[in-house]
Amino acid sequence: MNRTATIRRAFTLIELLLVLAIIALLISLLLPGMCNARNAARTSVCMSNMRQLVTASFTYGSDSKGQIAALNWTPGTAGRPFVNGDTPLSVIGGDGILLIQGKQAKDILDRRSSQNLTLVQNRYFNRNYWHLPLVDGWYLGGTNAVVPAVGCPSDSWVNLWQRNVGNRAVLMGAGPETSAIPNGAYEMYRPFWSTYQLVPVAFSVDRRQGTTIFPAFAYDNFHHIFQNASFPIGKRRFDEVNFPSQKVLMFDVFDRHSRGCKVPIWHAYDQAAQPLAFIDTSVRFTKNQNVQYGWRPDNPGSPTAALDPRNGQRVYAWTTYDYNPSTGFRGYDHPTLSGRVSDRVKGYFRWTAQGLKGYDVVATGNR
Repeated sequence: MNRTATIRRAFTLIELLLVLAIIALLISLLLPGMCNARNAARTSVCMSNMRQLVTASFTYGSDSKGQIAALNWTPGTAGRPFVNGDTPLSVIGGDGILLIQGKQAKDILDRRSSQNLTLVQNRYFNRNYWHLPLVDGWYLGGTNAVVPAVGCPSDSWVNLWQRNVGNRAVLMGAGPETSAIPNGAYEMYRPFWSTYQLVPVAFSVDRRQGTTIFPAFAYDNFHHIFQNASFPIGKRRFDEVNFPSQKVLMFDVFDRHSRGCKVPIWHAYDQAAQPLAFIDTSVRFTKNQNVQYGWRPDNPGSPTAALDPRNGQRVYAWTTYDYNPSTGFRGYDHPTLSGRVSDRVKGYFRWTAQGLKGYDVVATGNR
């Protein structure tokens, strides 16, 4: 009897490697497109969030004699009762400038989030919690003090914190604020943290006055920290602005969107670009190459002190400082663009020449 043998041919190693190479090639072609689509969606949400915030701030101003929303409470005055064991306190002086922000932040969050937070005595709450008066006045969000719109969808830390109110283990995960007074208290505020920061002149004076240090000027080697001074905090007004469509009100400390799938970079690099919220309530994606370098609010000099290499114009000497992730917020700050320990960067819209009366954008910037 003849028997027909059935021979099954298997893939050779070369054929298998070829198939894997084709699959890898297809993935490499598809992934950037998927990443870019995701980034475009997040950018759109981010700009929508900023638009909500700047619109809420402008509405707050309309109801508050034109004041820009910020933590500026003077305890025991303007109809405010003493709370949390408070005593009469002036906002004049370094301690007052920090305490006034901490006390108002605690007061709002204790009432609006059913928390009993510990008063933090030495943090500039107007950096990332400036929006709390909007929450307290029902200009932003609803019954919950955790407002998704204050976090960029690409800010993974804020998204995590918002989902973990009261969870100390998670909230401490980005690294404890060991210099906070008292230690371990500041982390519990993180679910209410905003990705978006106000420019310093929205809650402090424009520049040094006399021999007193400007109250919102960066220490040279600590990019997140502001100087204290003997000036009142808050109570800046929208009507002090001369160029509403060119003056930045709000920004993100990181460029999270212009680089696609790459790691975000600090906002003050020359190459950075991001959505910016302007005083006229517009939100526009703007390149730093279209923004003034800024100035030195602590020692601005004259408008002819330096030469802008981009256009040859004489301008005020601009701020430069070191971006060094190791001295910032551990876990939150991204690496330097150069890969070195620190990079020298410019002030850009964080410090605008002439403060609120000046302008930031010198040309319309698009991606």
